[in-house]
Amino acid sequence: MNKLLPDAVAAPVRFSAPSHPAGGEFVELEGERFYRISGVDHMAPFLISLVSPADHWLFVTSNGGLTAGRRSPDTALFPYETDDRLYECLPHTGPLSVFHVRRNAIVQRWEPFGEREAERYRIERNLYKDPLSTKLIFEEINHDLGLAFRAAWQASPRFGFVRSCRLQELHGEPCTVTLLDGLQNLLPYGASTQVQRNLSNLLDAYKRAELDPSGLAIFALSSMLTDLAEASEALRATVAWSLGLSGARMLLSSAQVAAFRRNEPVQAEHDLRGRRGAFLLAADLDLAAGAGHNWRIVADLNKDACAVAELAPCT
Repeated sequence: MNKLLPDAVAAPVRFSAPSHPAGGEFVELEGERFYRISGVDHMAPFLISLVSPADHWLFVTSNGGLTAGRRSPDTALFPYETDDRLYECLPHTGPLSVFHVRRNAIVQRWEPFGEREAERYRIERNLYKDPLSTKLIFEEINHDLGLAFRAAWQASPRFGFVRSCRLQELHGEPCTVTLLDGLQNLLPYGASTQVQRNLSNLLDAYKRAELDPSGLAIFALSSMLTDLAEASEALRATVAWSLGLSGARMLLSSAQVAAFRRNEPVQAEHDLRGRRGAFLLAADLDLAAGAGHNWRIVADLNKDACAVAELAPCT
C-alpha cells in the first residue's frame, strides 16, 4: 500500500513562487463552459453558494472551507457555521488532500490548497464555476512537481453531494503518488444546530463510525441526545462512499492524518466511537507521463437501513 521507501529523501524547500495576478474570463473545460477566476489566492477570501435541483444547500469559501446539508441547518453534512468562521474551518472540516510524490528516489509532500504551499512551491490556483451555479471546481497547478489537481463539487438529487477529483501529470515524466484524500468532520444525522452549539462535547461522545464490507461508511449517533427516560434510538445516518480508488485503505477519523504527513504507514479503520467522523482514502497511484487519474467521493445524510442497503451495491 505504501510504496515510498524509508531511504527516500525530501527535496529542498523552494521559495520562488511566481506571481499570478487575479483575473476572470469564460473558458471551456472538458466540454463545459465555466467562468474562471485565475490566481484566486491573490484575492481576499469570499463566499460562494451552489444551486441544487433538490433540497441541497452548499456554501463554500474561495479557500475551500465549507458547510453543506439538506433542507435546513438542522440537517447538515458538515457543521453549520457563519460566514466569518467558514474561512477558518478548512484544516479540520471539509476536503483534505495530502500527496507524497516520488520521482527518482526523491519524495516531496504536497497539500493542494494548503495555507503554506505557496511558500514551498511555485503554484497556481484557479476557481471555476458554471453559468448555472451548479458546479464549482478548485484547481491547483504545482509547477515544481509537474502536477495539477482539480476537485469539483456538485449536488445529486439521488446520491447527495459529489466531490469529483482528478490528478494530472504535466512534466512528461512518470511518478508514483501516495495520497490521502477525503472529507473531515462529517456529522451524523440528528446533530441539530442547537446540539452542535450547546452539547458539542456530548455530541462527539455519542458519535459512531463504521465501515460496511461493501466500502460504504456509516456515521450515526449511538442514540439521540436526550435526558428523558424514554427510548431514543438513532435510526438514520450519514453515509459516504467512493469510486475510482480501488484497494484504498479507508480511515473513519482524522487521527492518522499527522502520521500520513510524516510518510508513516496508516491502518484501515472499521469501527470507531466517540470521535469526529471522517472519510479518508489512502492509496497509491502510478501516473504515466502525461496521464491522469479520476476518483469520486459521495456523501449524503438522512439514510435509514433500507436506503443503506440499496446504496451498498453502488460502492
